[in-house]
Amino acid sequence: MAGKYGQLLWLPLRTFGTTAFGTFGRLLRLWRMYAALDLAFVAADIKLVLIYLCSDAITNLAAVTGMLLLAERFAGIGVWSKPQVIFMLGYATTVSGLMST
Repeated sequence: MAGKYGQLLWLPLRTFGTTAFGTFGRLLRLWRMYAALDLAFVAADIKLVLIYLCSDAITNLAAVTGMLLLAERFAGIGVWSKPQVIFMLGYATTVSGLMST
């Protein structure tokens, strides 16, 4: 499929059958296609890229700050102490960052 972005969106149409390998291969091809479409959409305009980056940073900062303020105000959350809350917050932020890439 040649077009404005050349061969960026081309995906082979091979089928591997209904095995687990075939399903995983299809999943990887779909992820590749979605990543190419997202990149083409976001990279079309530098202003759009900056808006997305700023809004994502503000949202993540607000979520982390809110959780830390709650943990400080109530000396922990539930039975979790402040260090446990900070650890879980760091873990959740790391996993969220890995899942969104």
